Amino acid sequence: MPSKLSSVSKSSGNNLAETKYTQWKLILSDADEEYLFDQQEDPFELTNRIVDPALAPVRDKLRTELTAWMKSIGDRPYPVWR
Repeated sequence: MPSKLSSVSKSSGNNLAETKYTQWKLILSDADEEYLFDQQEDPFELTNRIVDPALAPVRDKLRTELTAWMKSIGDRPYPVWR
């Protein structure tokens, strides 16, 4: 898994993070809902993989990187997950 984000951005109020090779996209909505999509296998973002236990390392890495980016731009804190 790549160690750096290729992009982080805000779109319609949502925070987005994508991995360097853009396989994975993590979205944090304004309502603190999370979405994790496989951009290679699911380009239309139909299947949210956020609760897939096999993807916990991907999810956690993107959360960490998105959290750091949000802090660096003075955005709201990333939610604490249960």
